[in-house]
Amino acid sequence: DTLTNKKVAIKIFDNLDETLEEIEEDYAVISTHWIHPNIPHFSGLFLKKGLTRPQDQIWLVMELCNGGSVSELVLVSMDQIKNKNIFIGNLLTILGIKEEKLGSLKEPEIAYILSEVHNALAYLHGHHRIHRDVKGTNILLTQEGK
Repeated sequence: DTLTNKKVAIKIFDNLDETLEEIEEDYAVISTHWIHPNIPHFSGLFLKKGLTRPQDQIWLVMELCNGGSVSELVLVSMDQIKNKNIFIGNLLTILGIKEEKLGSLKEPEIAYILSEVHNALAYLHGHHRIHRDVKGTNILLTQEGK
């Protein structure tokens, strides 16, 4: 962001005809509800024109949450799984699962994350909005862990 000199995240939407509903939903939530501390700050929505209409893109610019996702916090490598439990490790290999999400977070950390997610969802529901895709990969953290 050249106005604030802060790094931002840009969610890029391609295939505008196919993703119009998703764009409208994301824009409706983030452009009007970013004042909540658990929803990324909204900076703007931009159309990047391509050479042809199918190459056009919509850029949704928002606060950068560069602390990663909750899912990334709990990833455990296959080697760690195999060392702890050979049966589970072999089963995951047979199923083609390269990494398994297991509880590497402590109970107070999980409680904090769930409490903050609950606060954001309660806020959205109070404003007649539903988040249809709550999952670890969509719960993003800032560098400060917020």
